[in-house]
Amino acid sequence: MRAIKINPMNKTVTEIDISGELQDFYDHIECDLIQNVPVGEMFDDYDYDSITVYVDEEGLIKNSEKYFFSPDWYAYPLCGIAIIIGNKDGESCDCTVPIEEVEKSIEWFDENQRITLIRVLERSM
Repeated sequence: MRAIKINPMNKTVTEIDISGELQDFYDHIECDLIQNVPVGEMFDDYDYDSITVYVDEEGLIKNSEKYFFSPDWYAYPLCGIAIIIGNKDGESCDCTVPIEEVEKSIEWFDENQRITLIRVLERSM
């Protein structure tokens, strides 16, 4: 199925084909545990299907290896690689959001912002 991969390490947003099998998500996200991020209706102004965003569940504790990015469609920064897929009636499907829309919605964190955020997160844990 068509998915969008956001990679904050090299600051890329790419279209990928993913099987939907759990191991495929692990391989693309480069992790052992995934978690879905409750983004709600990401692009309300458009007629796209709902989406689901998956990230490394342990991304925040691996902060020395991963860099944060801050999409404007989620209230908190996310850490590590993310995969966006479609969601129609609770079933995974092709992501219908154009890659350009996702690219426009992302703010990449530079190293200084990342260090500041890590300090804030460490105090809250």
